[in-house]
Amino acid sequence: MKFDKHRFYLTLSGLSFSGMDFVGIRKDELYLIEIKNFFQYKNSTTKSIHQLATELVEKIEDTIRLFSIIEKFHQRKWYFRMFLTLVLKFPFLNREWDLWHRIYLLSMDQSKIHFVLFIQSDFDLDELKREINLLSPELTIELQLHHVTKEINFFDIYVKP
Repeated sequence: MKFDKHRFYLTLSGLSFSGMDFVGIRKDELYLIEIKNFFQYKNSTTKSIHQLATELVEKIEDTIRLFSIIEKFHQRKWYFRMFLTLVLKFPFLNREWDLWHRIYLLSMDQSKIHFVLFIQSDFDLDELKREINLLSPELTIELQLHHVTKEINFFDIYVKP
């Protein structure tokens, strides 16, 4: 799902929240996907690896926080609480409730979260990964960082299970 264009994110993004580009579920694992292209702008100011890592950690943490806010929004509705069990058994009844509740549950277990970054830049990805881990040692999610050298076709993307 294109998370940064979803109505829930757009409602909260003006409140100093930042979010991932995409969010997805695969085999009971939650994937937070970010795409960065530093080659698309000529004469753009370059970020340091520390600035990029800080931005990415903030996006990861904010996105996970947003999942809790969305769950709380749903839980405040009596009809959500009343019918959630039924929706979880029969997801076709309300796919949005099913999806957001599953995202929330997976986000509560960091071992089920994978952060995937596709980046076009000259950054050393091992150094970027070290910097992210230094900035947020309590963040124990799996980090997958990939250099992109061509246009991304999402049907060709394979993320390690």
